[in-house]
Amino acid sequence: QELSIHRSINHPNIVTMLNHVSSNEKVGLVVEFCYCGNLDQLLRTRNARFFSEPIAQRYFKQMLSAVEYLSCIGICHRDICTTNILLTNDNTVKLADFGCAVRFMTGDDLRTDICGTVGYQAPEMICGKSYNPKTSDIFSLGCLLYCMVVGHLPYGKYRTAAVALHLKTVQFPKKEILSLSHDMQDLLKGMLAYVPHSRYSLNCIKHSAWLQTHSSRVQIGNFYLVRQPQKVYEGKREKELKFSYEI
Repeated sequence: QELSIHRSINHPNIVTMLNHVSSNEKVGLVVEFCYCGNLDQLLRTRNARFFSEPIAQRYFKQMLSAVEYLSCIGICHRDICTTNILLTNDNTVKLADFGCAVRFMTGDDLRTDICGTVGYQAPEMICGKSYNPKTSDIFSLGCLLYCMVVGHLPYGKYRTAAVALHLKTVQFPKKEILSLSHDMQDLLKGMLAYVPHSRYSLNCIKHSAWLQTHSSRVQIGNFYLVRQPQKVYEGKREKELKFSYEI
């Protein structure tokens, strides 16, 4: 099924399948090589283990575009996590690993199987309930975004239904530790809603205040944000600094 699904996909933010190899009833996929590893590895290189909101927004918009495309063609990924998001040398992110993916259209029977990465799974999946894989993907996207801006998963690596029952409130770090914008918090609350039908849709996410806001600020180091000055051209030293700080 992974081969069939991956063959039908063509999107700039999804890893391209180049070929496949069959041997002893096993199939191996040949996909494009992403030179810069995955998002989890990139986060680990940061001292604070998280991104500023402008950088997180840049990556998240690309992931949202990929998931929105999949939804339009009736595919749910079901394993969205930092290790399955690869980076190219031009700073493009690409969704990979369709081993858990399924075809699902509105009106299809709900799913009951448990899959995906621990810590990113929706509570209805963990509790063993029938679930809509589209809304479970949105919960996973919320976990991904939370991890990018806070530095860890919102609920830790929970696994049992007993723990999942307590995932009704999103907890944010204290302001003196990390101050997230109100728009960011509102978006995360909507994506991580415990009740599936209360969870944000892809359209709500796309038109959320946080994603509609164009930031004019840039990051210096891991902590400081300053307003981007208006310039006619960039000097050599400025270009080097922007490259080193991923601005």
